[in-house]
Amino acid sequence: MLGLKNVSVRARLFALVAVNALGLVAVLALAAYVTYTYRVGGPVSDRLSAVQEFQARVSPATLYVRGAYVTCQEIADAATPAEVAALTGVLREHEAAFARDYQAALTRPNGPEVRHVLVTELQPTTIEFFRVARDEFLPLVGRPDQAAVDRVLAQRVKPAFARHAEVAERVVGMAQEAARAEEAAALEATHYWTRVMVAVGAACLAVLLGVGWVIVNGMVAKTRRVIDHVRESCLSVLSAASQIAATARQQETTVAGLNDMTTQIAAAVREITAAGKALSGTMGEVNERANQAAALAAAGREGLGGMERTMGALVDATASVSAKLTSIREKADNINLVVTTITKVADQTNLLSINAAIEAEKAGEFGRGFLVIAREIRRLADQTAVATLDIESLVRLMQTAVAAGVMQMDKFTDEVRTSVTRVGQISAQTGQVIAEVGGLSTRFEQVNTGMRDQQVGAAHINEAMGNMSENIRRTAASLVEFNAATAQLRESISGLNNELAGFRV
Repeated sequence: MLGLKNVSVRARLFALVAVNALGLVAVLALAAYVTYTYRVGGPVSDRLSAVQEFQARVSPATLYVRGAYVTCQEIADAATPAEVAALTGVLREHEAAFARDYQAALTRPNGPEVRHVLVTELQPTTIEFFRVARDEFLPLVGRPDQAAVDRVLAQRVKPAFARHAEVAERVVGMAQEAARAEEAAALEATHYWTRVMVAVGAACLAVLLGVGWVIVNGMVAKTRRVIDHVRESCLSVLSAASQIAATARQQETTVAGLNDMTTQIAAAVREITAAGKALSGTMGEVNERANQAAALAAAGREGLGGMERTMGALVDATASVSAKLTSIREKADNINLVVTTITKVADQTNLLSINAAIEAEKAGEFGRGFLVIAREIRRLADQTAVATLDIESLVRLMQTAVAAGVMQMDKFTDEVRTSVTRVGQISAQTGQVIAEVGGLSTRFEQVNTGMRDQQVGAAHINEAMGNMSENIRRTAASLVEFNAATAQLRESISGLNNELAGFRV
């Protein structure tokens, strides 16, 4: 009861409906569960069907092996090799069929005892039967000794089949017993859940009755409190109505003073508008001067940009010249290598000419012509040596001059790059100046916009003051009407108190 004090009537009614719905849902859910579990095709029904199917598959298992046994007898009586081969294929088919049915039986819910007998007794006896038929019986078929075939069939194949049949019959009996136990458990579970459903339905009905009684009593108590509170509120409203009437008279005096204040505010707004117009004109002139300064700075920056591009081209040209001088120096180095080679060749030629002269002297009269040739070769070698020394001197002078030129070009390139850097810095500084001037122009424009907005706002304020004066006059008229409505409210509250006095819960 105390917990329902602050709960609304609507919430209590919803709570009653919700409790009824929950009870109904609980009963329906339990009924659905029982129906689903024990319906045809449900979990319990599936388990019973699986057990029955297992019985149906286990019972023919003996027939499968019996068929194999009969096939063995037919093989023993076969007259031709073709018949023996065909019946041997039938025997293998019986073995494969039993293997499939055995694996299917292991996947079904047979219970631990049945599964144990299947694994430890039925499978070994069946495997033993087919092993005897395959390894001991079939090798004897087709031989002249028919008595040996009949003896193995009677003493080995038939006892193996008898052991398998005994185990298979026991498995069938155990499966039937398990099916009967499963059916009894399903029947007992059905009775149990039926009793549970009846008990839950009775409990839900009792809970619904109790909750309904609590909610109805709470609603009645709350209705009584509401009526008492309404009576107290009526008295408070009567008192408040008297205070409101006194406050309305005070507001009439305040409205008269507010009308005079609006007239003064309107005059001040007109003065603000005139001052704003004058300031807007001055800010326009300042903005124009700032734009001119920005234009001049932009022109200077463009000139600096052109200078920077020209000096950049000069840097590229000096770099190209320096590269060419470097190439000339490398070629001079190559000439030195060639001169060195020529000098070596001249030395070798001179040495050969000396050897030739020695050999010509040895030859006597016959070597005089060869001696003249050796002397001419020596003279040419001497001239070649002298020429190579002159070329080497010239190349060295050229290398010195090229190295000096490269150094001068590198120094000039560094100076030009320094100048380009300085021009770039000056251009960046000029850009900052332009940005600052542009920012000032934007700020001047913002000030002008603000002044125009201020003028528009002042006009709106002036218009609002006029509207406010009109509203003040209307408010004065409304206060008169409000006093009349307050008097009617007091009369209505008195009538409501009379009605509540005759209401009973």
